[in-house]
Amino acid sequence: MRGACCTAAKVVNAREAGTAGYLAPPMQRPQVSIIIVSYNTCSVLRACLGSIRAHAGMPCSVIVVDNASADGSGAMVKAEFPEVNLIAQSENLGFSPANNLGIAQAPGEWIILLNPDTELRPGALATVWVSLWGRI
Repeated sequence: MRGACCTAAKVVNAREAGTAGYLAPPMQRPQVSIIIVSYNTCSVLRACLGSIRAHAGMPCSVIVVDNASADGSGAMVKAEFPEVNLIAQSENLGFSPANNLGIAQAPGEWIILLNPDTELRPGALATVWVSLWGRI
């Protein structure tokens, strides 16, 4: 099953494409990877990614798994958020398999599954991390 999911995906990596780097420095393994599954959520996904960019407060990687959206979500991610890793599905495999694809690509030690209609508030991620582990 895993092989079937992975063959349907095209991974676009900002480091390989030569565009702007991750939110985390390229040589530093991020502590957190944020996985977002998208299906025709372009406008709310833009707001979600913008809030992560503005308010993450700590090194993290972001992976968007686009489940064959027809609304330009994938193109928007590539154009406006080159630091995000985009996994563009050729078909909608569903929410759980898409999360599994993102998790398989995640470089972070810890995974956060975030819905595309979620926006981070300033300091929220860092506050949770410090509450759990005592430091960033």
